[in-house]
Amino acid sequence: MFGSLVRLEISDEGSRVPESHRDPCILFLFQGKAEVTVGNRRVAMNPEDYMVINSFEIYSVSLSDEGLLGRLHMNYAELSDYLDLAENDIRCSAYVGSREMRERFRRRLKQIFSYYEGRKGENASRMMALYFELLYDLRMNCMVKKSERIVARRNDDAAVEETIRRFLEEHYLEKIMLKDLARETFFSEAYLSRYIKQHFGKNFLRLLTDIRAAHAAQLLRETDTSIIRVAMDSGFADLSAMNKAFMTEYNVSPADYRRIEKEKAAKEEDEREVQEEQLDSKIRKFFREEGADYRTEEADVQRLFADSERFRRLKNFWTRMINAGRAQEILRADV
Repeated sequence: MFGSLVRLEISDEGSRVPESHRDPCILFLFQGKAEVTVGNRRVAMNPEDYMVINSFEIYSVSLSDEGLLGRLHMNYAELSDYLDLAENDIRCSAYVGSREMRERFRRRLKQIFSYYEGRKGENASRMMALYFELLYDLRMNCMVKKSERIVARRNDDAAVEETIRRFLEEHYLEKIMLKDLARETFFSEAYLSRYIKQHFGKNFLRLLTDIRAAHAAQLLRETDTSIIRVAMDSGFADLSAMNKAFMTEYNVSPADYRRIEKEKAAKEEDEREVQEEQLDSKIRKFFREEGADYRTEEADVQRLFADSERFRRLKNFWTRMINAGRAQEILRADV
């Protein structure tokens, strides 16, 4: 269950190219130095600094040679309703908020990552508890209305480009038009059309098609789903439209793209295994040396004793009680 809600990743490499993802992400620096570029902002990170990357924000990370960076990827679909991500962004970093809140965030992130090498059984349950505590703090202290940010940052090209890309990424499966995006950005259609051409080097339709092609390419690389199914799951009207998009963007057909990428992945597998072994060794060394500082606090255990020789029968009370929550959750042993 934990893996469907959040994914932990630790790396000693930065981003080779700027990236963006649907799932929000919390960056946490274990050691070394890092510089994170988000849009036109650059943020220097020191050990135990953290920051949130919102859905579809374009960012890159530069790490020093001894750098070790953790990423906590949060499942957008699972989070969306709880944090209302359609209307809000998360504003959270080691430099924002009260000192008490920042220390609480830092402590919880350290505790969550302390379970990196043992994410099963009781550890997974404790990780879940910490994660939900973290989400509660995000909801109560770190949510900012998107509309307020958009209006306030209309002169910030990076912010506008992020809003455009985010909207298209969220709605690429739908039959969206320029007027839909104009409402989101508070621009006129004519101005927005010129803006997209100037800042993205392509028109609105081409930009949307390229985003759909990128999603299709990911499905082709990572799954064995039929090509026509990939077309449908990527927002294309039909297979012909996806073929045309791939010839324009990648200069190959979807079938050839899948074959080429599978062959490339097979060749890189051995090298990747060696790199992962080296990284795992580096991570184990870090937690071996710093483990005491990152170890989760011990749970407060209370023991109850009952005398089976003394008892009294309880009166029926379930006809006079009201439940809160789903029956399937109430029946779970851990609840």
